[in-house]
Amino acid sequence: MDIDERWTAFGGVRADALRLSIQSFANTGANAGSRTGDYGYNDTLINGHLGLSYKITPQGMVYASYATSQDVNGGEPDAGTNAGYGGIVLVNGAYVDSKPERSRNFELGTKWNLLDDKLLFTAAAFQTTKSGVMEALSTEEYATEGSTNTGRNRVRGVEFGLVGNVTRQLTVQAGVAFMRSKVLQSVTPGNVGLPLANFANTSYSLQGRYAFTPGFYLGATVRHDSGRCGGQPDTGAVYTNGQCGQPVPGFTVFDLFGGYRFNKHASLRVNLLNAGHKDYYTSVYRGGFFLYKGDARALRVTLDIEL
Repeated sequence: MDIDERWTAFGGVRADALRLSIQSFANTGANAGSRTGDYGYNDTLINGHLGLSYKITPQGMVYASYATSQDVNGGEPDAGTNAGYGGIVLVNGAYVDSKPERSRNFELGTKWNLLDDKLLFTAAAFQTTKSGVMEALSTEEYATEGSTNTGRNRVRGVEFGLVGNVTRQLTVQAGVAFMRSKVLQSVTPGNVGLPLANFANTSYSLQGRYAFTPGFYLGATVRHDSGRCGGQPDTGAVYTNGQCGQPVPGFTVFDLFGGYRFNKHASLRVNLLNAGHKDYYTSVYRGGFFLYKGDARALRVTLDIEL
C-alpha cells in the first residue's frame, strides 16, 4: 500500500493447516500386523511479515521488515521405540505434544539503481532468532525420551549484492555475506555461547556473463565459503579448550558456462561445474566419523527446443 509518494507499507499472512497420522502395529504374537493405535495430531501454523519502505530519491530507497516462520517437528519418527533427531515423541504409547520451531527475522536494508538503472546495488543488516529448537535430552539421539523444544539460536549479519549490466554485453551478479551465529539457550549448558555447528561466517559469489553476439555467450562463476566448525546440526559446534575440535576448511569453487541460440526454437547450454575439480567438504558430523563432501567436477549439456 502506497501511503504517499515516498512511503510504502507491505505485509502478508500465511496459515498452514496440517494433519500427521502415525499408526502403530503389533509386531509379534497372534495380533501381529494389526493396528494398535493412531498417534496423529492436527495443527495450524500462522505466520506473516510486515514492512515499511521510504523512497529517498527516484534511484534509492531504504526499508525495514519483520517476518516469522514455523517448522513442523519431524526428524526420524520411530513410534514406540525412540524419536531420533527431532522425531515425534511417544512415551508409554501416547503422543507427547511439542511446540513447532519458530523463527523471527528483522531486516534493515537499502536498494539503489546505478548506471541509469542498469545496475542494482543492495545492502542489508539482519537478525534471525530461532526458538523452540528440538534438542535431545541425552547425548544419545536415538533415545526413548526423544527431543524437546529447549534450544534457542541467533544469527546476525550483513549482506551486499550487485546485479545488472556493466555494459550492453557484460552482465554481473555478485553477493557477499558476513555473519555471526550464537547458541542462546540449550538443554546442554556447555553449548550456550558457542557458534552454530557447520556455520560459515563469510560467503561470497561472483558471476560474469559476456554476450559476444545476441545468440552466443560465455561466463564464469566463483563461489567461496569460509571455514567452519563441525558438530550436531542446529546446536553448538564442537569446541575443546576454546578451540574448534572438528574444523572444516574453507573452499573456493569455479564454474564455467556458455550457450548458443540457433534460432527462436532451439538453444544449447553447457555448464562445467567445479571446473578445477576441487576436493572440498561442506560439513562434518559431531562424532567426526564422516563428512559431507562437495560435488565433484560435472559437465551438463542441455538442448532446449520450443515448438
